[in-house]
Amino acid sequence: MADPSSDPNPPASDAGLRHELTMQFDIAVVDGEAGRRLAALQAEVILDVLTWLHEHRSDATSD
Repeated sequence: MADPSSDPNPPASDAGLRHELTMQFDIAVVDGEAGRRLAALQAEVILDVLTWLHEHRSDATSD
């Protein structure tokens, strides 16, 4: 019998278990006024992602 922990698609009963979260970011570096605008936009997006993660951190454990 196969090891269930190696299954990339765990059964619904495993939905409440914590799993590692993986993210990838592409951040461009630009000088001058365009760089300042891009940096502000990137900071806003990263803050939005971190805020969402913070607000939903208990979703995986609530049942």
